[in-house]
Amino acid sequence: ILTEISSQTNSFNISVKGVGVFGRLPYVRVLWAGIDKHTSLLYLHEHIESSLQHLHIKKDYRPFNPHLSLGRPRQKLKTGDFPAWLQEHQSSLLQEIIVDHMIFYESFLEKTGARYIPLHQSTFKS
Repeated sequence: ILTEISSQTNSFNISVKGVGVFGRLPYVRVLWAGIDKHTSLLYLHEHIESSLQHLHIKKDYRPFNPHLSLGRPRQKLKTGDFPAWLQEHQSSLLQEIIVDHMIFYESFLEKTGARYIPLHQSTFKS
């Protein structure tokens, strides 16, 4: 499925913009950087979900919020200046990235942190 979708997808640019957290301070589960919802990224999301439904894999009905996970605190945060830093950088442009391939990972949350194993990689059209 992923190879077929990749072969039909052109490379595109995305903006990594803003930071935020999943969870509430001081009980943060994930610190993340946001990714603009580029039309090509939305197309990939919809095409992959649609293909998986044809294989009888249930749709994830949570809203699609593209992001890069930056870290997972292991304990309650000592917030200090952190809330002000989050507020200051909630809209900051961090990086422009050319997306020319996708990698499908399996992830494991372990005592030592998250571990990611790449299972499949495919390249987009130029």
